Amino acid sequence: YFNQWAYVLIGIYGYSYLESGRRVMELFRARGWTAIITNDLVGYVLSFTSVVVGILTGLCAVIIESLASGENGSGVSFFFGDVGSFVTARWIAFFIGIFVGIFISSIMMNVLKGAVNTVIVCYADGPQKLEQNHPQMTHNMARSWVSVFPDCGVRIPVVSSMAVGDGAGEPTKSGAAFPTVDL
Repeated sequence: YFNQWAYVLIGIYGYSYLESGRRVMELFRARGWTAIITNDLVGYVLSFTSVVVGILTGLCAVIIESLASGENGSGVSFFFGDVGSFVTARWIAFFIGIFVGIFISSIMMNVLKGAVNTVIVCYADGPQKLEQNHPQMTHNMARSWVSVFPDCGVRIPVVSSMAVGDGAGEPTKSGAAFPTVDL
């Protein structure tokens, strides 16, 4: 029951960590979504993005070190002092830059990952709410999931022209994609 999805139920319902982990796994099993959660594609993309940001930050650090130190031939780095050569100073700058870049971008990417996890768990918990308030987004998300996971049990909702509202400020009820699973 130790998983990243448990944090969503902790935030929404206030369950303990172990209780949230158990309930979210039961929810995904009831929906038939175990394949969806085991293929954490969003995590892979965000991790790769953090590495790319780290490399770019490292390269920027090398450029800054080179511009600040200049090519005076003395082997003294502007930032690191006497390290023997400019090549050594540039490598030091690169590794400091890559570390800082990966660290800071990982923080930002984890915020995005948490948001994606929240949308997925909330959709599994109450798809009718998402469908009621955001019919086009629900249709697009369901269509994408069914194209990748045809046996996931997601029903593609029909989006009508009246699905965004009835004119009185209230969204119309277009029906739930799943029956409610009691947590």
